[in-house]
Amino acid sequence: MEIGCERAAKLESKKKTLLRAKLRSDLISIIKPTICGTMQFNSARNLEKISQATSKKAVLKIFQQCFISRHASPPHPLLLKNTIANFQLSSEEEASTLIKAVKECIKCSLYDPLVSIQEFCKQQLPASEVDARVAKLIQNILENCAPEWQECCVLGRVGLPKLVESNWRVDVEGEGKKQ
Repeated sequence: MEIGCERAAKLESKKKTLLRAKLRSDLISIIKPTICGTMQFNSARNLEKISQATSKKAVLKIFQQCFISRHASPPHPLLLKNTIANFQLSSEEEASTLIKAVKECIKCSLYDPLVSIQEFCKQQLPASEVDARVAKLIQNILENCAPEWQECCVLGRVGLPKLVESNWRVDVEGEGKKQ
């Protein structure tokens, strides 16, 4: 009889696990459009200019520089100059659009918790807009750099204040002796 009870308990446990998984997937399907909807990537066509790069190292370098300067609104003049030289672009405007596209790509791929980098590249870098080799290169760069970038983001956060141990005292003067 005990074997039957154990089997029934295991079946009940499996049912609960499956139900939890179903509820979790339903919840993610409800939440995912709202979170992913806030992080729309609209610059896939601008990333096509990466195919004009002089080397793969130049592409890696622009991704790293764009991560470092991801909060700077106008691109740094040195970054613009290097981008024009490394990607054989004709104007600062083209370089600026490429830099903005790379920054947006980094932001959307790193900060969206429900989409992996592979899913992001499949969904947001379609073959109709971006060459397959360029998309694969971008995916490899994002996958290789993401752990380091995420660690930098965590270390760059402002932490809660911590009490520093110090020797101090409070002197309270009483009102007992007034003259």
